[in-house]
Amino acid sequence: MSLRFKSFVIIISFIAVLSIFFSISYYYVFLNYSEDIEARFAEDSIERISTSLNIEVKDFAYICSSFSNWIKTYNFVSRPDPKYIKDNLKKSDYENFGFSFVAITDLKGKIIYTDSYDYLLRIGLESTVRDIFDNYTINDAARNLKEISGILKIKDEVYIIYFNTVKENKDSSAPNGYFLAGKNIKNANIFKVKYDPDYLIFSLFADDNKIPDFNEIRAEVLLNNMTVRQDEELKGWRSYSLVRDISEKPIILLTLYQQSNIFDISRKATIFIIYTSVAVIFILIAVFILLFEKLVISKIAKLNENISMFISGNEHDLTLFDTKIFDNKTDDEIDKLSSNIQKMLRTINYRYSIEKHLTGITNDFLKVDNNVSKIVSFINASLGKIASFTGADRAFIAILDEKEKTVSISYEWDADKIEPMIDKLRNFPVENIKWVLDNLQKNDVYYMKSYDEFTDNQYETLKLIKDLNVKSLIAVKICDINEKLIGFIGINTAIEEKFWHDDEIEFLKNSAAIFSKAILIVNNSNQ
Repeated sequence: MSLRFKSFVIIISFIAVLSIFFSISYYYVFLNYSEDIEARFAEDSIERISTSLNIEVKDFAYICSSFSNWIKTYNFVSRPDPKYIKDNLKKSDYENFGFSFVAITDLKGKIIYTDSYDYLLRIGLESTVRDIFDNYTINDAARNLKEISGILKIKDEVYIIYFNTVKENKDSSAPNGYFLAGKNIKNANIFKVKYDPDYLIFSLFADDNKIPDFNEIRAEVLLNNMTVRQDEELKGWRSYSLVRDISEKPIILLTLYQQSNIFDISRKATIFIIYTSVAVIFILIAVFILLFEKLVISKIAKLNENISMFISGNEHDLTLFDTKIFDNKTDDEIDKLSSNIQKMLRTINYRYSIEKHLTGITNDFLKVDNNVSKIVSFINASLGKIASFTGADRAFIAILDEKEKTVSISYEWDADKIEPMIDKLRNFPVENIKWVLDNLQKNDVYYMKSYDEFTDNQYETLKLIKDLNVKSLIAVKICDINEKLIGFIGINTAIEEKFWHDDEIEFLKNSAAIFSKAILIVNNSNQ
């Protein structure tokens, strides 16, 4: 046996042992790691849904509060008039506001007016209203003349409930009746979203015995409000979140099913790698000398081409993250492959950071309740986070004065040594930035990259931009609940021109939706 043949056998055996060892290690380590990722993703998904439901309850309470302020109850209590009721409580209003039913009573709980657009409630609506008053939490709110909202089971259905006092008019010192409204939870926005391939269901907490291991799940959600379980039969994950009613009693179990995409792919990949490793051993015996280098390099080149196609058109500023895969010392195919993987990870990292910032802003908004001073602090702090994350020198919110036909900056954040714009853009004529507002109305966003974009007809807008020392700008419209333009949120640079990407524009749009609710609360408080 020649020395060359012995060396060849030793090399092949060594490769075979390493292949089997790493394949088995990969199977147990990577598979467990991917399973943990899926469990955490399932938990994050159900948390987002629970947050959405909380926002739904707050939004419904806000709409009901505004609606109840429009009702003058003197005519209902003292002189009930069918025409007055018809003129002031239109069916179209109920449908627009998403009401399933409404009721108005006097201070003793006697029903003055009630109506429903929920078929299941129409027959026994008056008894339903009396049952709602029997709830000790609502009864306590009635005695103390307090506003309250939450979730309540009525017969076999679940509703988002709002309860508050109503006055004869806004100048009355004391209330003379109660306003009660409900919205079937099936009509909530979170159930209008199609989860594909995932799906979301909810069921009454006490009647959910069809769920496997229900007693264990019930015990865990009562302690932690949520739990995550792997469904071996469907090869997926089920995450559960507990929802409590207006009296803090467990009422609903939200269930989200999530397919095990990552876990299944990793399992198939590991099996494929094991089989491939065994096949490679036999292939190496035949082509070790002649074809090895050519085969490996061609495969790596093809892989590099596929990854390049994947990230084309999606690159962000790569200086935002410093995730290094390999130390690049050469300029071969492996070096290019590592560089592309690095770019891809940075892109994924950046998009995840956007979602994380948006979730943080949403959570901060949920904590401020309706306290105006807290809301103002929330807006200013959030503007700073948005500007810092996107690399802007300024972030601001401008509000339109429809009566005066002017626009003013009401909130602003500026980086160090950057001159504020808030005093320069105060009561500025809307007509001079009509071109910008028209763009916002039509496209939801106005994006200015440089001064070269302006034409002679846009001289007033260009002059304002230069006076404010703005080099590049993104503005996104802010609307009220009727989709009417009330202002816009913007970020800009004051030192040099900057290019913003679509993900950052989408981030600003999502933030604008949150700020619109905050601004409406402040405006209503100031009226």
